[in-house]
Amino acid sequence: MPAARTLSDTITGATLLEEAWQRIGATIAGFHRAGVQHADLNAHNILLAEGGNVFVLDFDRGRIRERGVWEQRVLARLRRSLLKIRRQRVNVSFNERDWAAFLAGVDSVETRNA
Repeated sequence: MPAARTLSDTITGATLLEEAWQRIGATIAGFHRAGVQHADLNAHNILLAEGGNVFVLDFDRGRIRERGVWEQRVLARLRRSLLKIRRQRVNVSFNERDWAAFLAGVDSVETRNA
């Protein structure tokens, strides 16, 4: 695998471009479209690699399900993780614009595959 860093480490001391947030959102949406529920999605379980690739780790409690309200719960869990990191660390770059870009990435997959 190319060099990669967790999302939590990447946003500490650096700003992610809008396109990166959109790619992360699109990646998560792709899992959800396939019915893949990540039971513990957080900023430590998302890897950003060279070339813009996004990887999701730690599926030990994940499962395949029918689509549903669990998707919003997974996204809310990720948001809480990002806010927690922002409270705990110094110089973390995460704000409402970033979250909006992430959600735009989620929506782009839903719109494209509707």
